[in-house]
Amino acid sequence: EFGKPPVPFAFLALGSHGRQSQTLFSDQDNAIVYSLSGDEDKEAVQSYFLKLATIVCDSLELAGLQKCTGNKMASNPQWCKPLSVWKSYFTEWIRNSQPQQVVEFSILFDFRIVFGDAEIASELRDFIYSEIQRTPFFLSQIAQNALLFKTPLRLFGNIVTSGGKDHPGRIDVKTPAIAIVTFARLYALKNRILESNTLLQLDAIKSLGHILDSKHRDIVLAFETLTRLRLWNQALAIEKNHELDNWIDPHQLSNLEEVVLRECFKEIDDLQNMIQRDFLV
Repeated sequence: EFGKPPVPFAFLALGSHGRQSQTLFSDQDNAIVYSLSGDEDKEAVQSYFLKLATIVCDSLELAGLQKCTGNKMASNPQWCKPLSVWKSYFTEWIRNSQPQQVVEFSILFDFRIVFGDAEIASELRDFIYSEIQRTPFFLSQIAQNALLFKTPLRLFGNIVTSGGKDHPGRIDVKTPAIAIVTFARLYALKNRILESNTLLQLDAIKSLGHILDSKHRDIVLAFETLTRLRLWNQALAIEKNHELDNWIDPHQLSNLEEVVLRECFKEIDDLQNMIQRDFLV
């Protein structure tokens, strides 16, 4: 509608969209990275891509993907920048990372190109790995963040509900799934694994010999179980015309589902022990 792009660019999906693991409750996370040669009218280039991003993000919203409440979208000027600026973002997050910056990095590292110049996305990813190699303590900070989640199990293996006043008597099934995502991402970063999809990262981690085949199957089963429970819970909410969320009522679980969920939490405890051993000892 408004002509050929003024410079090469890449439209990136981020977060769960980058990992290809959306649920019915996922919102938009995306960005635009473009390449400048130095001779362009920078304001005109930025204006073009912000206009493009606004159309795309508005259209995605019409299609049912709600906009990101944190405004991590290409229509936000902060997430629609030249490659040089994106490199400076990652340098700041990696070298001077505080807890919030580690969270920012985690969302943005899981990027996947959905349109545009693949070389731009590859150059950005290569740059990120180079920065991590120069800043080894950054992986330790991600590892520390990965251990913040505590599985809701009592001493004898009973599940503790943790919904508080907003979700009384319910269990959060998104955070434990993200704990597995973080485990896979951490080992992917350490081993320069280029995949952004969690299951493909786990396949690569197994191929490199960091986990046994049996452990790989256990992790995948735990991740798929938690994802299935999230989708089931959200589909049920739609049927009842309730708001979507990631909190399940344990009384709606069958006896077998409750047993499997307990085993999922135990598996996450094991993964956290691996992280402690490999990154923090």
